[in-house]
Amino acid sequence: MRAGHRADSWLRGTSRSRRVWLRVFLGAALVVGIAMCGVAGVCQQSAADTGALLSQAHALAVAGKFSQAETLLHKVLAQNANSADAHFLMGYIYFRERQARQSLSEFTAGARSEHPGVDDLRIVAADYVLLGDFTDAAKWFGVVASKEPDDADNWYLLGRAQYNENRFH
Repeated sequence: MRAGHRADSWLRGTSRSRRVWLRVFLGAALVVGIAMCGVAGVCQQSAADTGALLSQAHALAVAGKFSQAETLLHKVLAQNANSADAHFLMGYIYFRERQARQSLSEFTAGARSEHPGVDDLRIVAADYVLLGDFTDAAKWFGVVASKEPDDADNWYLLGRAQYNENRFH
């Protein structure tokens, strides 16, 4: 895997699941807030603020300013504890900071609200590699392989995980 190739692709907006997320979430944040909160101006503003904070956190993560992005994501999660996108982005940040357990915790929290995309699952698998749990890493690289069978990088990572657990079939 080339450095930063797959794990960072959704942050740059090249992943289909993240492009859909950006269009739906950021474009419709205010509309969702209005629908959920009615005509109360406070709720409308809150939904717009959440979308703006999430967008800023995304930009900071792309720039490698993880502690600043993390601070904004805590604010987003304080406003909407069930924001799968905030949890997934927080999981990515923890992964980049080599905090695999916290990363897995965030991906698990996000998965309660929304099914993670293949890029998210690839990071989950990499978290297990960081923890030395090659069985679970192979499981998640296998899930990614079933969803993206033409991804040679993922097949390589799956093979490495299986090799490290001495499984050669």
